[in-house]
Amino acid sequence: MTKANISVLLKQDIGKLGKRGELVKVKPGYARNYLIPQDIACFATPGVLKQADRIFKAEQEKHLLEKTTLQNTQLLLEKIKKLTIKKKVGKGNAIFGTVTDKEIASKISQMTNETIDKRQILCPDIKSIGQYYIEVKLKYNLVIKLDLSVIPTVLQ
Repeated sequence: MTKANISVLLKQDIGKLGKRGELVKVKPGYARNYLIPQDIACFATPGVLKQADRIFKAEQEKHLLEKTTLQNTQLLLEKIKKLTIKKKVGKGNAIFGTVTDKEIASKISQMTNETIDKRQILCPDIKSIGQYYIEVKLKYNLVIKLDLSVIPTVLQ
């Protein structure tokens, strides 16, 4: 005699079972003895399903809003295409210090009025004047490539 599977709503991602918010069927013992006591899942009652549906819809709206703001940021960054940073130069066109991700992020923020985190910027080690290519990685696999010109400051 086998017992029928019961439906539970997952509160967390579980490798082979499912993702957060999914309705899955599991054996009653697995649900009662492991999933529910560990607060990984809850029984799928009509009230819980309604609440999960509302939460899912709210998360989708938030996700859509975030995606549109990222696309606007992407358009602004694509309009820029080229950044110029001025640095003091020593012998052999070597600059004092290096151009950091933080400097590039602040320059982008000045130009676009959008906040870009320094961890989103991928750039090579910049220790001399010249042309470089940098990448700005936004969420959802959006990558924008920009040209970076490092030029010497004019001393008077």
